[in-house]
Amino acid sequence: GYEGLLALGEKSFLSTTSAQLAEALYELGRLDEAIIFTDIAKKSIDDDEDVVTQILWRRVRALVLAQQGELSLAEALARSSVEIAARTQYVREHGAALMSLGKVLDLCNKRGAAKSARLKALRLYEEKGNLVSAEAARRALKGHSGYRIRS
Repeated sequence: GYEGLLALGEKSFLSTTSAQLAEALYELGRLDEAIIFTDIAKKSIDDDEDVVTQILWRRVRALVLAQQGELSLAEALARSSVEIAARTQYVREHGAALMSLGKVLDLCNKRGAAKSARLKALRLYEEKGNLVSAEAARRALKGHSGYRIRS
C-alpha cells in the first residue's frame, strides 16, 4: 500500500499508511526500519487534525526507542501519544496508546505505572465493548501483582 501511494503521488493517506507500516515492522522486530517509517509518517502529516497518525507514530516510535534503551525519550513520546488520544473520542487509539505506554513503562521498570496504564486501557475497551482488545489488556495485566482476571 505504501509503495502504491508513493507511485500515485498520493499524500493524504501516506502518513497513516507509513505509521501503520512502522507498527507492523516493530511487531516483526525490524526496529531500524520501523524508526524510518515513523519519520516518514511524521514528515508526511499534511494536517494537524490528523490525530490518528499523530498518536500512532509517537506510540510506535516510543516502543522502538524503549527497546533500544532510549527510555527517557520513549516514555515522553508514549505519554505524548496518550495525551493526544485522551483529547479525542477515538477509544481504540486511546487504548492502544495506553497499552504502548504500559510496555514502555515496563521497560523503564515502572511496574506500578505500567499496570495503571493497562487498567485504564482495559476500562476504555470494556466501556466501548471492544472484547478483543479488552482480552489483550487482561493478558498483559496477568503479569502484574495484585491483578485478578474478572469474569
